[in-house]
Amino acid sequence: MYSIQHATLPNEQPAVEVRIAPLGRRVAAYLLNGLFSILACLPVLIGSVVLLARSASTSSGALSYPSQITPDIRNWFIIGLVCILIYSASQIWMMSRSGQSWGKRVMNIRVIKTDGTDAGFIGTVLLREVVFSICVSLVAGMVGLFAGLLLGGNTNGIIANLVQSGLYLTCFVMACEPKRDRRTLQDLLADTVVVSLPKK
Repeated sequence: MYSIQHATLPNEQPAVEVRIAPLGRRVAAYLLNGLFSILACLPVLIGSVVLLARSASTSSGALSYPSQITPDIRNWFIIGLVCILIYSASQIWMMSRSGQSWGKRVMNIRVIKTDGTDAGFIGTVLLREVVFSICVSLVAGMVGLFAGLLLGGNTNGIIANLVQSGLYLTCFVMACEPKRDRRTLQDLLADTVVVSLPKK
């Protein structure tokens, strides 16, 4: 059981008692974020499919840039870029302000510090997402590099991918452990916990 401290919010609202977010809601939030990301990238995907389809219909089948990037394809890419920027900015703003991504908002869960205060931009975005992703990539890359030097061949890429997958699998296993408040490696790094919010 955790208590969300609202001392930093207007009108000094009283603390709210909350429980650890169940695994199902966390997984659903993760999948929803993936779906929303795909939808944000959809115009770019459409533009790419149209471009590839047109190149396949030519006699050579080869892409000839920029002649095949017609205004309609260019518009798809521009719309897609705008959608991605708006989606990314809104995710960062929401996560910094309320500890919720779009997926977490739909599932009514949020990220807070273990002392109940808001995690803010540093905890929710910088540490849990950016720094954690960089650390995972660095660890996987270094292990892959050493494995490549020891084993030879093209094993470094395979080993790096296995290590990266293993770290994310570790996070999932940790999220399955209620006795440790379902805190993952990201949560340990940022001193955060994911909680369920009371129904409005």
